[in-house]
Amino acid sequence: AVFAPKADRLDPEPWSHHPLFPQTREAFAVPTQVNYVAKGGRFYHPGDAVTGADAVVRRVISLDYLWNEVRVKGGAYGGGCSLNPVTGTFAFSSYRDPNLQQTLDIYDQTPSYLDGLDLAQAELDKAIIASIGTSIR
Repeated sequence: AVFAPKADRLDPEPWSHHPLFPQTREAFAVPTQVNYVAKGGRFYHPGDAVTGADAVVRRVISLDYLWNEVRVKGGAYGGGCSLNPVTGTFAFSSYRDPNLQQTLDIYDQTPSYLDGLDLAQAELDKAIIASIGTSIR
């Protein structure tokens, strides 16, 4: 299966162009053994069409790639990715995560994961049906 958009669709344009979304790089240091690790940015411009294919890709990223890399291998309690269709912002997140930099690196490697993804038709159909089921709840 081919999933558009490719890795070059991720727009690195900083949010600082929009007064409500200033570009920030911040972290809060607290004495805990686990973290909430998030990273996001604008994937679409406001008003761009968001298709159903995006929901399928997010589902595959969340329940295959992030589940295995962040939760199973990395030991986080949970995580996933989301897209706000109004603002066009996409975000990765994990919680109760014992890793910080490793999880950020996993988020950064998502385009490579998608570029190499080869789903069988049955797996793709399952992801499509699950995405539809989630959207009509």
